[in-house]
Amino acid sequence: MTQDPRVLSNLLPGWAGTRPAAPWLLTDEHSWTFGEAHELVETYAAGWQRLGVGRGSRVALFMENSADYVLLVLSLVRVGAVYVPLNPEFHGAYLAAMLQTLRPDVIVVDSELNEATADSFEECEPSLVVAPSVVGWPDRKYRVALLCDLVIAAGRASPVDQRSSDVVSIMLTSGTTGRSKGVVSSHEAWITGAEVTCRGRAVNQDDVFHLCTPMFHAAAWALNVWSSLMVGRPVVIGPRFSTETFWSDVRRHGATQLCTIGPMHLWLWNRPEQRDDADNPARVWTAVPLPGDLWKPFCDRFGLEAVVSMYGQTEVMPATMGDARRSDKPGSSGPAHPDLELCVVDESDHEVPSGSVGELLIRPRRRNVMFEGYLDAIAGSESPDSGWFHTGDLVTLDEDGELYFVERKSDHIRRRGHNVSSAEVESVVALHSSVVEVAAYAVPSAEGEDDVMIAVAPRPGELIDPGELAAFAAARLPGYAAPRYVEVLDDLPRSDTGKIAKYLLRKRGITPDTWRGY
Repeated sequence: MTQDPRVLSNLLPGWAGTRPAAPWLLTDEHSWTFGEAHELVETYAAGWQRLGVGRGSRVALFMENSADYVLLVLSLVRVGAVYVPLNPEFHGAYLAAMLQTLRPDVIVVDSELNEATADSFEECEPSLVVAPSVVGWPDRKYRVALLCDLVIAAGRASPVDQRSSDVVSIMLTSGTTGRSKGVVSSHEAWITGAEVTCRGRAVNQDDVFHLCTPMFHAAAWALNVWSSLMVGRPVVIGPRFSTETFWSDVRRHGATQLCTIGPMHLWLWNRPEQRDDADNPARVWTAVPLPGDLWKPFCDRFGLEAVVSMYGQTEVMPATMGDARRSDKPGSSGPAHPDLELCVVDESDHEVPSGSVGELLIRPRRRNVMFEGYLDAIAGSESPDSGWFHTGDLVTLDEDGELYFVERKSDHIRRRGHNVSSAEVESVVALHSSVVEVAAYAVPSAEGEDDVMIAVAPRPGELIDPGELAAFAAARLPGYAAPRYVEVLDDLPRSDTGKIAKYLLRKRGITPDTWRGY
């Protein structure tokens, strides 16, 4: 097997060789040393090869956060496969559409599935589904294997030659400008991203990482899993984020490097203050995003050395990174990743002066440090190597080149830490027999970030019951993407070019006629 140090599959064996008894994966139920994890990964990898999974195989993981998730991904990377994390809340037509986009060869699940989900899998024609049980599964076109089949026979996987430029992952975008796209990334993109975040977070040899963000998000890997393997430190693998258990988990495992996204840290901040808030092992908190006026209060209340922020997207994680060693610019997302070039432009793509608001553009200074492109368009105009990557986000850059996020330029919605594609919400609502037209958009949430609102126009002669329509959508969408507000209009407003004018709907906002849910 190649000894290229910038291949992800060589990180764990390195620590297993030098520090086999040192703890690495920590959960409430069990812990694994580097040596133990390495042996399991090798066993799983041999199992994958027996099942015909290897170099270039595209493997989707439809799983909740767990140590097994990490070990399975590492075993897939070990045999040269491409890992594809999926949100386990996807179901029905929404799941089928995502699978059609990604077209995985293999799907891995961590729980028994209902027949509807099994049907969704069949639509993308995988060759194999791996599950903990096959009891009750009807006959399908694809093979079904058991997770335990991976460890039936002892042994080690055959060597696989890999390079840092090889594709190792495909992750879905948030769907900011339409349907979600598959972001294709290399080993080098993950490794250089982990190096940058470790430096910015001032990671040291006593740190313990704490992972509580969803593992279908890039942040879980860039800021926790891959970072922990870059520096040889433990990582706590938590289940779904909970304000009730967050601090007990941090204290129990001695976590020092925290990372939360979206409203997670604000939910924790808004809890009643306790006398022991500062009695915890946390040292540096990467909170993305956190208003600048809360940085010092956060440090004071929770006994932190530093709060640090960053800016990133699935396509580039991170693009900028703050520095935990200095605190003179609260609210800053830091300067550019050293291998990236940033530019802020107006609507005509002309560069704007420092401090002016404009769209952020990014391009790499060398190959493979950003995403390789989108699935099915790697060599096309959307590849970062073809020029500037348009982020769709409005920012400012100060005189020192540090980035301050302003707002999203596009139509996507940020709801409870999740990115929601308005196009995907609209495609589900449009399935309702009474709806002729729909627009999904963000309205401010009292909890921070956004709530999902839809405006709909009925088909001629039809009446729309907004509560029934909301229930229809909720049954077909992940919970965070379900509309909270519904407005029924005779016609939706339009621009001069005939397109639905969402900016007018956002300006109109919630009215006395708006149906309000939960």
